[in-house]
Amino acid sequence: PYPVFSFSNVHNVQTRGFAKNSDKGKDKGKKKPGGKVTITDISGIQLPFDMKQTEQKMIDYIGKMKEGFSTLKVSRPVPGILETVSVTAYGSPVPVKTIGQVSVRGGQTLVVTVHEASLLPAVEKGIRDAGLELNPYVENNQIIVPFPKPSREFRDNLIKQAKERAEQTKNNIRHVRQETLKKLKTAKISEDDIKRVTERIQEITEQHTENVTNAFHEKEQELDTST
Repeated sequence: PYPVFSFSNVHNVQTRGFAKNSDKGKDKGKKKPGGKVTITDISGIQLPFDMKQTEQKMIDYIGKMKEGFSTLKVSRPVPGILETVSVTAYGSPVPVKTIGQVSVRGGQTLVVTVHEASLLPAVEKGIRDAGLELNPYVENNQIIVPFPKPSREFRDNLIKQAKERAEQTKNNIRHVRQETLKKLKTAKISEDDIKRVTERIQEITEQHTENVTNAFHEKEQELDTST
């Protein structure tokens, strides 16, 4: 009644920079020399879902997170720094990017062109109160945002944004795991096979969760030390 997906006998996944204690936990694969992990063999088990697609969803979420990381920079202002700042418009909090366009001027200044002039005061206040240590002002129906030399507070705010993106990505990965486990319950396979597949799902979940942690730490280091 459901499609049959097949898998190779043993998958070797190259892992890089996993967090400490990544080899703990009885459900994890055993590491081999060269940083490779041999993961649970689920070959020949008929499943109502494709495990490769499940893992790809996790990888895609990590890709989106890294795209978000690229907008967070200390060395020069980029539009992404302001695009997600929340302002009150039409009675509700909305991100700047939904009511205006952010551009760079002269290397050290951001300019926000708001779609409706009536929202200029709200956008100016939202940027001023965002904890970024910025002092925006209105000029010719645009909001001008000069960028001073980055302070400790400014760096910490960017790191906080990066951490929030990382945590959301981990939540997304856990959601993929939960949805996959629900589908597994419909599989007409033995209890032993269910256990093996469950272990495999947990292994890829932990692997990609660690990848998120490592990517965040790299971004944190960049934001903490770049000039």
